[in-house]
Amino acid sequence: MLAKWLVAPDNPFFARAMVNRLWAHFFGRGLINPVDDLRDDNPATHPELLAALAEQLTRNNFDIKYLARAIVLSDAYQRTSRPAKGNETDNELYSHMTIRTMSPEQLFDSIAVVVGTPKGGFGGKGPPAGGKGAGKGGPRGQFINFFRVEDGADPLEYQDGIPQALRLMNSPQLNNGGKALEQAMTAKTPAQAIDYLYLATLSRHPTEAELSRRVEYAGKQKSPRQGYTDILWALLNSSEFRLNH
Repeated sequence: MLAKWLVAPDNPFFARAMVNRLWAHFFGRGLINPVDDLRDDNPATHPELLAALAEQLTRNNFDIKYLARAIVLSDAYQRTSRPAKGNETDNELYSHMTIRTMSPEQLFDSIAVVVGTPKGGFGGKGPPAGGKGAGKGGPRGQFINFFRVEDGADPLEYQDGIPQALRLMNSPQLNNGGKALEQAMTAKTPAQAIDYLYLATLSRHPTEAELSRRVEYAGKQKSPRQGYTDILWALLNSSEFRLNH
């Protein structure tokens, strides 16, 4: 009986809670905060929006894909993270997208897309941080345990410290380039190779100034491979790669 009531169309709580949690997943904060504190004296920043999305979710048989599509196609989600004059401090009205750090899972998978999945994980030897049993789960599980943050941590705040930064900076996989480097080496010109590295890591072309500096840098190294490896390492360790924006 309880399970049926929880997802019943006339239950005023389930749809609101689901909408709030999925909104928080995409934006880093819910329409109601804390995300699990839905009560009358903790109102939503946008009550009409929350009510409308909850109603549509109910009408569409609690189809999560439908709700996710509606959110990511919204103007709020597609706004740039670059604030305009006057809204720099806004963190409630969604006048610009808030920059968020990647979760450990997202970071591992993103690096793996660029350089390939390593047999031993991205990092050095030794047990990962996280306490008893932290090494379980293979390379991905070890990486997640090392980079995971405390439960309830604000996703809009940068949580990584020096150990996490050093693990990435000294990772053999990030220093060797992996499959992205091998693909770049097939380019006909340095400019084409560097353009590919930017697309593979940052999903954009380099600016003219960036391209000019990177081509000049690569030309000063002992070999094109060394130059491209250094550039790829810098891109993978950049804040632009590490952050959702």
